[in-house]
Amino acid sequence: MVTETAFRILFGLIYAAFFYVRIRGHMRAGTVSVKRRVVYHENPMLTVLRILVVPLLIAFVLYVFVPNSLPWATVELPTWLRLAGVPIALAGVALLAWVHHTLGKNFSGRLELRSDHTLVTSGPYRWMRHPMYTAFILSLGGGFLVSANWCIGLLPLIAILFIMIVRTPQEEAMMIDQFGETYRAYMQRTARYLPGLI
Repeated sequence: MVTETAFRILFGLIYAAFFYVRIRGHMRAGTVSVKRRVVYHENPMLTVLRILVVPLLIAFVLYVFVPNSLPWATVELPTWLRLAGVPIALAGVALLAWVHHTLGKNFSGRLELRSDHTLVTSGPYRWMRHPMYTAFILSLGGGFLVSANWCIGLLPLIAILFIMIVRTPQEEAMMIDQFGETYRAYMQRTARYLPGLI
């Protein structure tokens, strides 16, 4: 019998790995200090969603370290399904690490390009144009199953789906603007998020 404490520990470890990969990706890319970037207009709702990350992180910490702090958001899921969330979330973290490694200095969390930006078509980008979103969906979806808590599991998943819908066309327009026909040809041979499907 897997206890609720075990699920909280698993959730904490998964997201510790997730945030480690994410922060390391930002540091490697130098996204905080680099000023030679062309910034594109973003939907204001994306800024609002970024601000909501702070209360979400607080909810993560409460779930892991303060038992029974979010009982009102509990979802009844069978143990086997919650356990299935672990490899799903870890696959997302592994994909995120691969994405950050492949992008290197080309990564940015905002709609912007470096003056020396290159079109990355290796690693997971060989098959998908937006594998980072795929990594987020896997990580957040798996995290929802592990936590069985809609506040820290389902709400972030809905938020990232919204971001994908709004931002993907903006990202692709930015890349077409920068790389023209080269990017259009790349679009023809790759899927957006999942090879062979979408």
